[in-house]
Amino acid sequence: MLHSDFFHTAAGQPVYLDCADNYLDMRERFALLLPRFRQEVGLPAQAVVTCVIDRGIFSHEVFAHAIEAPDYHLLTWEKNYRRGQWDPQKRSGQCVLERTRNHAQDLRVYRFEYIDQPWARNPQMRQLIVRATNPQGRTVEVAILTDDRQRPAPEIIA
Repeated sequence: MLHSDFFHTAAGQPVYLDCADNYLDMRERFALLLPRFRQEVGLPAQAVVTCVIDRGIFSHEVFAHAIEAPDYHLLTWEKNYRRGQWDPQKRSGQCVLERTRNHAQDLRVYRFEYIDQPWARNPQMRQLIVRATNPQGRTVEVAILTDDRQRPAPEIIA
């Protein structure tokens, strides 16, 4: 089996591709991949990169490394998050994202409410519990984890 790992810009443009066999999982590949990415694209050592990765990266060891790393932030979904933890009394904020489809008048509006708090399992990680409502009114509840304590919640959600 072949794994393809991509780095994209914030706008979604691919800038780096690395392929690996299935010997190492994502948690192990990431530690090797990030330095190669930095070197290949010529990022200065002090440049801080935000890595948005699916929950395959979920690991307390990986989180501990991200917390200590001065040159990157990690952003991922909380694995095994149990819906129903939403507490309206703890709501930290809300935001709206608009997405234009095929023409300017075809605008889709997505609404988000969030609770921004330290993660109970590791208070050095930040947990955003997000209730997302699509244009059809369907609401889902998810949790986002990050070591980035400074970035505004709406930017993380986007």
